[in-house]
Amino acid sequence: MFYTTDTTTQDTSIEVFGNKQLIWGSLLLLLSLTMSLTSYYMHVKILYYLAFFTLIISIMLLFIAMGYDLAKTLKLSFFSVTSILILILILYFIQRLELHHFSFSVTDASDYYIAGVCSVNRFQDIGFFLPLTASLSAVGFVLFGYAYAPLINVILYATTIPMVYFIYRRLGLNALVSLTMLLFIVSVPLSIWFSKTSFSEPMWQMMLLMFTLIAYNILSKETIHIKELIVLYFIVILAPFIRGEGILYYGLILFLSLYHFWKFTNIKSALVIASSYIFLALSVYATLQIRAHYLLGWQFRRIIPKITATELMNIIDVAILFAIGLLFFLNRYKKGFKHIKLPLIIVILSLLFKVLVAYIFSIKKHLAFEDLLYLNEYGLMIGNFGFLITLLIIIGLILLYIRASRGDIISLTLVVLYTVFYPTFAMQGITFNDEHAIFLYWNRYYFSIFMMIHLFALGIVVNEMYRYLKTIICDKIYRFLILLFMMLMIVYASVDGKIYDIVTKEAHLKNSYKIFPWLIEKVGRNSLAIVYDDTIRYRQRTGVHDARYLLARTLSVANINVKEFQKVSPEKLNHSLQLPFDVSKRKFLLCLSQKKCDLENKNLLPIDMLYMPITWRRHNGNIAKAEKMHLNLYATLYKVNPKFNFNQEILFKKSSLLASSLLGKGWRKLVGGLGALASNNNASLKLPYMKKDKKITYVLTLNYAILNASKHKPKKITFKLGGKVIKIIEVHSPSF
Repeated sequence: MFYTTDTTTQDTSIEVFGNKQLIWGSLLLLLSLTMSLTSYYMHVKILYYLAFFTLIISIMLLFIAMGYDLAKTLKLSFFSVTSILILILILYFIQRLELHHFSFSVTDASDYYIAGVCSVNRFQDIGFFLPLTASLSAVGFVLFGYAYAPLINVILYATTIPMVYFIYRRLGLNALVSLTMLLFIVSVPLSIWFSKTSFSEPMWQMMLLMFTLIAYNILSKETIHIKELIVLYFIVILAPFIRGEGILYYGLILFLSLYHFWKFTNIKSALVIASSYIFLALSVYATLQIRAHYLLGWQFRRIIPKITATELMNIIDVAILFAIGLLFFLNRYKKGFKHIKLPLIIVILSLLFKVLVAYIFSIKKHLAFEDLLYLNEYGLMIGNFGFLITLLIIIGLILLYIRASRGDIISLTLVVLYTVFYPTFAMQGITFNDEHAIFLYWNRYYFSIFMMIHLFALGIVVNEMYRYLKTIICDKIYRFLILLFMMLMIVYASVDGKIYDIVTKEAHLKNSYKIFPWLIEKVGRNSLAIVYDDTIRYRQRTGVHDARYLLARTLSVANINVKEFQKVSPEKLNHSLQLPFDVSKRKFLLCLSQKKCDLENKNLLPIDMLYMPITWRRHNGNIAKAEKMHLNLYATLYKVNPKFNFNQEILFKKSSLLASSLLGKGWRKLVGGLGALASNNNASLKLPYMKKDKKITYVLTLNYAILNASKHKPKKITFKLGGKVIKIIEVHSPSF
């Protein structure tokens, strides 16, 4: 059963074009990530721009590769191919217009974002999690600012579109079927939702897809091209900087080197592949130097309690020596090794490995064995895709394993990926129904790799459906339209429309970012005290968090000079507010509340107010009852001790914060440095602390000049108060 004299393998892939552009696009993509990580630590701002420019070029090359294959395979014109690619990109981006914002400290996505902002603003690495995702957030912040920083994540994830297409093609799918599946995948709710976040999962998924394609290239021929080897090296270097399970690339390299040696019996090529171990070990060592607390305390000690960094590196070194020694051992008995059915053995071992892992974690976590083995995964499929698509996925997985056992390279690679990263999925023990403050939060562990394996399996079934249609329908266009109609019906019958509406029309903590650029503009580096309504709350697994918890970290990295925070009950936020600290020592006071805040008195002059209606949706497993949360946040900024006297002259100098707070629209610049201002045709002043219920008479005196006024052509100046005309003056002289 496991030994044969026939060493041929079944490869179901068909002729695919564009591989050269695909390799170059992958190289530039990895170079872009390398530059962003370098700039994150070296704080060279131009590298962020270069990283983005390189990312755009890589996307162009990847789509050119896809377009080249479409043109060659379907005999399409340049215009037709370009139109198809543009339509796919439009469909991709139009579903991702509502960007998530993690400026508030609410989850690990916040850490990735805030650490990126800190690297740019304060030249410090304050991240808790691994830094590559944070470095991408830094690129987004440099290019798009607070409002659109998450857009960089959407742009990066667009690179997966051509990668998914080429994996489908390598699986033997017709180009039209691959396009059909691609249209489905870019519209999958999980894909839409997580591509808009600063979580590490989208980047991790992209890296695994790239590995799958480069693994196919390496295993398809005896000679390994230098560009392919460089791509492999970059992947194993960067992967540990994304997630802790980057260490599991050891299993992927082991598979590549053993399978390549089994297929071609070339020990030199196998050792060249195995040289990737060195780069993987160096990368893991580097991450241990910068994130030892996270990697050991939060990751590796969950598997091996009390392990140290030295012990972990010793284990890695021994494992590498074992893998290389195994290659030399097999080289000695290569004739016998050549004739074993290695693909079948790998498939059987992968199934046994999953059973073993499920058993171990069922004991460690006190969970049901069958839940970890298949029920949790099945529940995630059902929750995201419905019963009909889940049934097709299960059929596709069976076909995938059968193809892998027969030696189909791309299928076998996907099975190995499915197996190698199974321990991290089982370790989480997550289900679709697990609650969280962020909608679909726990699904990210499913999204990062398992979802893609399932969708590739679905593609195999859809391709079989298309092949059957070929036997009964001759016309290619009709056949494609019928397949498209069938897919639409399957999706309509399976996927919950409410999930799609939520992921396309909503965003987590929308509008929350606005407070930071607003404060920077109004306050600058001046000292600030903050009082906040104690009813401002955000509930998550770690507890109920108030405004200080949510804002303090981001305010710090935004270089806003906050000196004090004080929690106050809403009823005390009034003119007679008593604070436990001396607010007179601060330049500004910020009041955060769920209703309009009015602290105005002789010591506090209101400057501006920002209203932020913030929404998010909790996840509880029942999409129909997924709770939507609302927080109406009012931010009112006050100037402390303005020393404002209506009987005194106020000069509008650059250094006068008080004067600048009185200026409305239409003012341009200082004139001659004399404390005067030039205005447009319409200019306004804001007169503070004038209460209608107070019987006080105010006299406002303005000294003004009309520049370039003609003595022969009089000008008119119209004065309005609250929009009503109170005086019209005819000016005959340039100076008054």
